[in-house]
Order: sequence, then C-alpha cells, then structure tokens
Amino acid sequence: MVECIECQSRIERVVVYARGAVVTRRVELPVGLPPEGVDLLIAGVTPLAQPGSIRTYVDGERRITGLQAPLVRPQIVPATPDAAAIKRLERELRRVGERRERIRRRVSNLEGIDLSTSFTPDDDQPAPNAKARAATTLEMSDILHELLTRYDAEAAKLEEETRRIRDEITKARNVAVVTRENQPERRLIISLAPGSEHLRALEVSYNVAAARWWPAYSARLSNGGKQAEFAAEAFVAQNTLESWVDVKLSLCTADMISDITLPELQSLRLGRAQPARATGFREPPEGLDAMFKGHDEAFGAHQPATRSSPVAGMGPADAEEEFKVYASYDARDGAPEEMESVSPPSGAAMQQVPPMPASAPQRMKKSRSAPGGDERSRGMRKERADFDDVEMDYDIGEMMDDEGSFGAGAAASAVMPEPEPSGVAVGDAWLDFDALQLPPSEVRGRRGRLEIAAAPGDTRGGNLLGQLERLQGPNGAADPLHTRGMFDHQFDADGLLEIPASGKAHRVGLLTHAAKSRMVMRCVPLEDERVFREVEIENPLAAPLLPGPVDVFMDGALLITSAVNQTDAGGLLRIGLGEEQRLRVARNVRAREESKGVFKGGTAMQHDVTFEVASSIGADTVLELVDRIPVTRDKELEVKLVSSEPPAEKYNQHDRDSHVDGGLRWLLPVKAGGTAAAKLTYLISFDKDFEIVGGNRRA
Repeated sequence: MVECIECQSRIERVVVYARGAVVTRRVELPVGLPPEGVDLLIAGVTPLAQPGSIRTYVDGERRITGLQAPLVRPQIVPATPDAAAIKRLERELRRVGERRERIRRRVSNLEGIDLSTSFTPDDDQPAPNAKARAATTLEMSDILHELLTRYDAEAAKLEEETRRIRDEITKARNVAVVTRENQPERRLIISLAPGSEHLRALEVSYNVAAARWWPAYSARLSNGGKQAEFAAEAFVAQNTLESWVDVKLSLCTADMISDITLPELQSLRLGRAQPARATGFREPPEGLDAMFKGHDEAFGAHQPATRSSPVAGMGPADAEEEFKVYASYDARDGAPEEMESVSPPSGAAMQQVPPMPASAPQRMKKSRSAPGGDERSRGMRKERADFDDVEMDYDIGEMMDDEGSFGAGAAASAVMPEPEPSGVAVGDAWLDFDALQLPPSEVRGRRGRLEIAAAPGDTRGGNLLGQLERLQGPNGAADPLHTRGMFDHQFDADGLLEIPASGKAHRVGLLTHAAKSRMVMRCVPLEDERVFREVEIENPLAAPLLPGPVDVFMDGALLITSAVNQTDAGGLLRIGLGEEQRLRVARNVRAREESKGVFKGGTAMQHDVTFEVASSIGADTVLELVDRIPVTRDKELEVKLVSSEPPAEKYNQHDRDSHVDGGLRWLLPVKAGGTAAAKLTYLISFDKDFEIVGGNRRA
C-alpha cells in the first residue's frame, strides 16, 4: 500500500484578474521522503478551487505521476453532552428560581399593606395626633414605593438570567463535534514516482472565480506641486472561503482563461455532406456487456445483456414493426400506407437505426402501396436528385432499392454511430475529464460508458460568485473588465498584502514611484473667468493607467479626490484641484464697425479683447490663458487675426484628446501680488448687405 504523508501548505502568491484569480500554494515538504512511491496529501484547500485548473510546479528530479482533487465534506459526529456542566447549570437555574420566588412573595406582601387609616371616631370627634399619624402614613408610602421599584428591577435581571441559563442548557444538550471546519474542503493528493531524489520545492496552483478588483491611485504633492509621489493602488474583493494573508499580490487586466489557439475554418462544399466535427466522445469498446457477465451472474441478473432499443420500452420485434411503418410512410400523401414486409439489412442491428417519432416523420420518400409506386418513386428521386445531394439528414427511401430492401451499400448507410448521451450540447464537454464519471454497474443501459457528471446540488459557490458580481465598486471606481480596451498588463505589488475573504472591497497599495510634476493655473475666460488649479504628473509606471479614482494629498493633507482618465505609458496625467480664488481674470470686449473697400461695399467688424489678471498669491506664478477667435466655413465671411499681445500660440487642444479650431494660448507670468495683461484683436469682414446670424458683434 502506498504511504500517504499529510503536508502543510500556505498561500504564497495570488494573481487577481478582472474576474477570478490564480492562487499558488507552497507545500512544506517533510525532511525525508521514502524512496518508494508516496502520496502527498494537502488539506484545507477551498472547495471553490476548479479541479481542472490545478497545476503543480516541482523543483527537483523526482517525477509526479498523479494528481487528484477530491471534494471532502465534513462529518458531523454527535458527542455525549457534558453531564457535569448540565448539572451545574441546572443548580444555578434552581438558585435563580428560588430568588425570583422570594422576591415575588415579598412584592405580594408589600402590595397587601393597607395604608388607609380612619382619623375620626364614630362620634365625629377629632382623632388624637392626626397630623403625626398622616405624616407617618406618607413616609410609609414612600418606603413601599422604593422597595417595590427595587424588587421590580431585580426581578427583571433574574428573568434575563433565567433565559440565558436555559439557552446554555439547550446548547449543552445538543452539542455536536465537527471534523476540521464546518464547511467542505478540497484535498489535493500528489503521487510521486519511486526514487531516491528529494524535492527541493513543490508548489500547486488553482483557479477560483470569486475574486475581482478595481484600480485606484494616490498622488502626494510637496514643494508647491513641484515634487510628487504617485502610487498605484486597488480595491480588491474576494469570496473564496480562504483569506489571503501575507501574499505576493498581482493584479492583471487580461482574461484569466483565454483560448489562444487559431480557429479552425471548415470549408463549405455544396452538393456534398460535411464530415462530422471531431469531438472528445469515443464509442464504447466492443464486447462491453460481456465484461459484466460475471457481475450479472453473481447478483442474479440472468437476462441477456443487449443494447437498448431506439425507443424506450421497445423490444427488437417492436422495433422491426416500427421500422416497417417508417419505411411505408409517404409524407407527400400525408398518411401511412400499407406495404409489404421490409426486413432490416443482414448484419445491421435494428437498434442502430436512428429513432424517428411515429407521429410525424417528415422525410420518407418511398411508397409501396399503389400500383406504379416504384416508377413514381424513381421519377421523384430522379427529379429531386440535385436537391437531395445537398441535404444532410438521413433518407430511408434512398437507403432502399426498388425491391423494398436495403442494397449492398445501404447497410453501411443505415448503421449510424451511437449518439452522444443526452445533455451534451457539444463534444468539447467530453474534454473536461474532471466532469466525467462511470455509472454504477447495476445500471445496465449505461454501465461501462463515461458520462458527464451532473452539477452538484450545493450552490454555495454560485451564490458567493453572484454576490461578488453584484458588488458595487467604490465611488469613482471603474471595472477593468470593461475599461481595459485592448490593454493587458500585470501590476505586481512591492510588498506582502492581506485580503480577507469577506466579499467586500479592500483598498491596498501596490507600488509607489517618484514622478515629475508641475502646478498649472488655467483659465478659459470665454467660458468661465474663474481660475482653476491643475497638477500635471508624468506617468511613472511602465504601463498605461486605467480609469479610476485618485486621492491627492498636499504636504500630507488630503486635498481632493478626483478621477484619472485612461493615460498611456509615459503620458501626462492632469488632475484638477479646484478653484484658485487668489487669482482673478477679467475679459473685456470692444467691437467697432467700419466700412471697407473701394466703393465702401463691405463691412468690417473689429474686435479688441483685453485680459486683465490680478494676483494675491505670495509667490510668482504662470497663468495658462486660453481663448479663441471665431471660425467660419462661409465663403462670404472672412475672419482674420490682426494682432495678439504678447504673441499667442495656436492651440488645438490635442493634448486633452479633443480638437478645437481657432484656439489661442498665452503663458502669462504673474508676479507675487502683481498684475498682468494680454490683448487680442481680430477682424470679421463681409458684404454690407449681409448680417451675421445672431448679430455682428462676436464676444
């Protein structure tokens, strides 16, 4: 018997994809392995591990000959209740009950005291010491109220204590012991070949589906935005029933499972039947039923082992009669007709003819009922020969010759391969070897034939995956499954991280790099005269950035939470920091109309635009001022830039992934607490009989 050694393992690396993760465990090997063949047992693997994805990685010369991954459910073993503990709880319950009874009697006695006293005798004479007696009665009433209040509070505490003790007694009487944890687990059994070599390291990896992540970032600015540290972070959520503690985490944008094989393009040839696509299904070997002869004799199953008929509950004789009906049916006439007996081909089993519904067979073309039926059938076959050649379903009329029996070549056409078991849509399902199983030998119609195992009834894994799929990402987080585009990259964390199996998103830091940055004051007074601050950070990572939220810190204090758009490797990342109220801009426009041309037949509208900037910042700064002149595609209009002071540069806004015509940009240096100005002049010329829609003045 092969020795089985149980080994401990721990999760060392995890690669999380947009959906799913690959978990790698390092196995702690024993000090010495026997030279004989041995099995290594690794317990405690999550039941959500996909068996077909388990892989082993060996550092050593010893060969691995087998790998199994059975799913083990815990066994609940009823245990004998602790009698001593139950007796102790019962004594405590009796003590509390006696205390409650004493309090109840005291309360009953106090409530029975009558404080009403007659202060006047029968002769209506004043009672002696009436005032002192009234004071004593009121004092006794206060004492009774205080006692009743205290006893009521103590009775409530004893009632709560009684419920607690009764619950503990119930739990002690219904106690049960569960092996390992109260959930199923998958155990890995690795078989090693005989040999004297020792393994230096052994790792196993498997796929789990209940994991996902969202990208996030943080930027820490200092020295007025001239220095920056850019960090790639992420929100990671996993519901795999095993926590990832001190693991090397990697986040990948690619698909966890992707088929990279080239597609097989099948040719389409008209007039010829296409060969069936090769699948993983294989027919059972010949003489399969003879293998179970001893089993049938031992257990009293003496009936002959025969293959099942094409129709449930139908014997060979019934199948032959059914075949006669199929062969005599003429779909063109709409009703079956009598025919002479048609025998199946010799050597061909009736059970191999594909079953047809007796209610409405649609493609029978042979009729033997009326005189001249042979000629009619031959004529129709000749007329529809070209049409029939391109059809791919079976035609029993074509299988038979003119005498109503199968010809020499028809026997081979009538023998159909055994169909794949029901429930299998495509043959690729047979390549999932972990889902294949052999039915019990008592099931005569299916024994010895591989079947696709039914899906397990436990839907816990599906529920966990559904909960994770419905999980909403944090504010501003974007799902990389939809935002990655054609970009695939793996981000490796610098240190060890911990992700609990809670199904909630946890923010973790991956890596941090120093980045080039600069603070920019930007204003577009044509749209808004307010000045906004922006920080421009050069992407320090060797990969593009996916959309996601970014936290911006200035000198250690959180300044704003903004958003990152998709940025290429080495690209420029712009983050808005809000309005800069210490910098003001005023835009003033003055338009002047005059006649132009030799005969004064044209109109010229001159626009003078001035920009005035005032700063209350205690340091020199540079303002990026953006404006534009009108543009037109009308040949009757002419727009000309006359002058700009200081000279402006043309600006098309391509650096922001958009386009603008007629744009101009100034970089105005502004002194600390000082002012600056810029001026723009442009001319619009058109015929004096025309007027610009919306007015000639363009501000």
